[in-house]
Amino acid sequence: MSTNQKVRSEQLRKISVLILAICFLNIAWSWPFSKDRATGNAQRTTEEEQSAPSVDTTASTNSDSNAEVKGPPRAVAADVTVLEVTRTQDTTADVTRSISVIDQEDIKNSTAKYVPELLKSKAGITVANTTGNPKGMIVDIRGFGDTASRNVLVLVDGRRTNPMDISGPDWAAIPLETVERVEIIRGPSSVLYGDNAAGGVVNIVTKKAGAGVHAKAETEVGLHQYKRTGATVSGANDWSNGLFHYENTQDDGWRNNTQYWANDWFGKFGVGPFMGAGVNFTAGHHRDRSGLPGPLSTADMNSLGREGSKFSKDHTWSEETYFTADPEWKFEIGENGFTLSGFNSFQRKLSKADYVSMSSSAQNNLDSYEFQPKIIWARPLTDWLTSKLTTGLDFFSGTNDVKNVGWGTKFATITKKSLDVYLIENLSAWDKLLLNMGFRGGWAKYSFDQTGDTTNFDTAGMRNASFDFGIGYKIFERSLAYFDVSRSFRMPATDEFYSTFGAGLNAGLQQQQEMDYELGLRDNTFKPLELAGNLFLSDIKDEIYVDPFTGDNSNYDSMTRRYGVETESSLRLFEKRWYNAKPFFNLTVQKPYFKGGPTANKTIPLVPTFKYSTGVVAEPIKGLTISTELNHLGQQFAINDQANESPELKGFTVTDMKVRYNWRWATAWISLTNLFNKKYSEYSVSYGPGTDYYYPAQGRNLVTGFSLEY
Repeated sequence: MSTNQKVRSEQLRKISVLILAICFLNIAWSWPFSKDRATGNAQRTTEEEQSAPSVDTTASTNSDSNAEVKGPPRAVAADVTVLEVTRTQDTTADVTRSISVIDQEDIKNSTAKYVPELLKSKAGITVANTTGNPKGMIVDIRGFGDTASRNVLVLVDGRRTNPMDISGPDWAAIPLETVERVEIIRGPSSVLYGDNAAGGVVNIVTKKAGAGVHAKAETEVGLHQYKRTGATVSGANDWSNGLFHYENTQDDGWRNNTQYWANDWFGKFGVGPFMGAGVNFTAGHHRDRSGLPGPLSTADMNSLGREGSKFSKDHTWSEETYFTADPEWKFEIGENGFTLSGFNSFQRKLSKADYVSMSSSAQNNLDSYEFQPKIIWARPLTDWLTSKLTTGLDFFSGTNDVKNVGWGTKFATITKKSLDVYLIENLSAWDKLLLNMGFRGGWAKYSFDQTGDTTNFDTAGMRNASFDFGIGYKIFERSLAYFDVSRSFRMPATDEFYSTFGAGLNAGLQQQQEMDYELGLRDNTFKPLELAGNLFLSDIKDEIYVDPFTGDNSNYDSMTRRYGVETESSLRLFEKRWYNAKPFFNLTVQKPYFKGGPTANKTIPLVPTFKYSTGVVAEPIKGLTISTELNHLGQQFAINDQANESPELKGFTVTDMKVRYNWRWATAWISLTNLFNKKYSEYSVSYGPGTDYYYPAQGRNLVTGFSLEY
């Protein structure tokens, strides 16, 4: 180990010890519970805070649960969202990180058919598609390119959707109609969630049942024989709530062999709260069939057209079933408020791909279980200082049965078990100064049992640690300036760590380590105007990638660096009148490059250096909404082109538009995407100069729909 590495490791250990020491000192500060450290001016909650809807957007049992247990020490304004993605029930005003929230109104006004299409206009996020249907969607946060699916953690109500292999989250298994809002954290979040969160976190919050009985049916149709039909029923009373959704989707696809068919059902049920205690259950099932059209070279597009395919018989099918149970109990001891929870999740994923063009197939059966007990302890420390301490365990156990046929027969049973412990402290002084800090340590163990043409058994283990330290100052009541520094990690996916095609265990592969620095500002002082901006810098050591020459997964020899600026802004005009308009503008400028080695100062592949999104949502008459969105993505180099030798993938600008009309219980809409029929590709792969392959994006498309709601 070099002198610089030793010094850096020593500094990281010192910072981690300091964070832990501060957290434990705060625990001791308020012990024993019976000792009153608050004055009359420092009551933990006020009447306003007790009446604010600070719990109705969390994953707890019911929007009325706050009636029995006092709220957290930090003030919660009625128009400030409580974020589930932070795991600590923080409001948007108290997070010293770059965050975005896509709410229900944004979803209704979007042309999106699937969740990733909601994200493409957000700063720091790019979206690509490799199959022409939702099975090939890739979401990247802060420029990880080819490995984005392993560096962006995707959650649904806190349930991890990233599998332990390289396949990535299945966006097709998340029906958009079940989504209430989407919460995004840009930048590493390993302290919060551990593995897969190096680039950021996307948490999808599903809809909750309202009081009484509700029902909704909707259908939409579009070009290329696209149609989707679904229905939702829900109900809630004082002691329970439930929701059930079903839908079927069919699409012949705009390109040869991009067809898609799926069935989805989703349900949730909650009981309580009784004396502050309750439990939530969710369950869902997804089944699909789809084509694998593959890439096209320039010559292929000239001969077959952009709608053609050289792999017209390759196809895949998959199934996913999951179940979660989340018991929660809120109670008080003196001035101390506690929340205990024990989130459980089981998920089974079955998939098979038939590559007829290569006379091969791949089959994966993956089972995973997670248990996440957690405690939140909120209390006043003095008349000017409040604390919220969150600690818990994350246990994961997964098994993957693999069968690969072609060039021989390969069977493997792969297991992974991990256990992490984390501690997060949130301090607030004078309701002005915020101090958020946390630490996570974890252990993981892999085993690889291969049979078939090759018989082998290997094991491997890894340890990891991460920390986060953020400080914020509320310049005004609705304005926060912050600085955050964090260390994160990503462990290898199972098929990065082990190859069934003869290579076996990749013993030299190291886990990825990242240092991130962020300086930002969020402001909503003038309520119609929302502004957010940040500067960030990330240094990654041992970044994992696929070596294009050997086909093996490896670590970059040199450190990689990403730095840039991200801004988001929106303005609400004439909001209190029957007509209104909301323009927005989001911008990302970044420089992703290699710091040394043979590709020093070269740009990291499939990461654009520039993107912006703008548009407006207008309501010219009551009930009629017209939304227009323009997205521009700059040039980027193809996957595998670390030397930047091939021509860059061209930048493009796409305009989308939606018209929606609502009258009482009925809503009708029409969506036009790629309004000007732009010909472009979002994704490309290079195997050397002159051997570039492209994944064409869809041209102009039209979808119209109608819904009835009771």
